[in-house]
Amino acid sequence: MMRAMRSSGTLLCLASAAAFGGLAGFGKPAYAEGATVGTLLSVRFALAAVLLWALVAARGMVRALPRRDGVHVKNRSRMAPGHGPA
Repeated sequence: MMRAMRSSGTLLCLASAAAFGGLAGFGKPAYAEGATVGTLLSVRFALAAVLLWALVAARGMVRALPRRDGVHVKNRSRMAPGHGPA
């Protein structure tokens, strides 16, 4: 199992490097058409988010977060002295 995880990690790193290297192929024509850096970054991160959630959903890893009724408010004064209720 550990070897399979290491192999898949290596493959994902290589795919990430290849995708990063291929950005210039998309960026240059987009800049030539008048796209801005902000537009390209927005599209890039939006596509990455969609692909990440598709991968998470395909692996069946989507689950509800545990319910934490008021825990962050109740313990706030102990976690951040001076920032909680007086």
